[in-house]
Amino acid sequence: MNDWIIFWDEKLADYLYFSTINDIGEANNNKKKIIGNVCSRLPKLNKPEYIKWFEQKLKQDDSRWFVADIFTKTKNMPLELFKPFIEAALDEKNPSKNKFFIEPCVYSFEKERVTALLHEYSHNGTSEQKIAVEKALYWVDKYSLI
Repeated sequence: MNDWIIFWDEKLADYLYFSTINDIGEANNNKKKIIGNVCSRLPKLNKPEYIKWFEQKLKQDDSRWFVADIFTKTKNMPLELFKPFIEAALDEKNPSKNKFFIEPCVYSFEKERVTALLHEYSHNGTSEQKIAVEKALYWVDKYSLI
């Protein structure tokens, strides 16, 4: 297994551990440190196994928040993760939380491109995705103003 993937798996385990502790302040501080450590050492994501690792984690309920935090902090998402991030946003049931997948997309690809992909889902997506598009578009507008 690749050293970077081993490193990410270890940091993900740490991140998930701090998601379970009762002291929210301590949990958030430790999660921020973990994300900072990962982002400061993030290699160029030019290998298919790197992209695959992030795509897989975006489909897992707990792990996807780790991935969202990484790309929210770096504001530099590879194009290969754009569609998986949008799908994670559309799959999120809580409309207040889908912003964590929309924000890094807007920062990396800008409002027009994010809006265009969401409109594709409003026409060609599943019925659940079509419903979720409006909720996601709310955050596109919010983050494009920042």
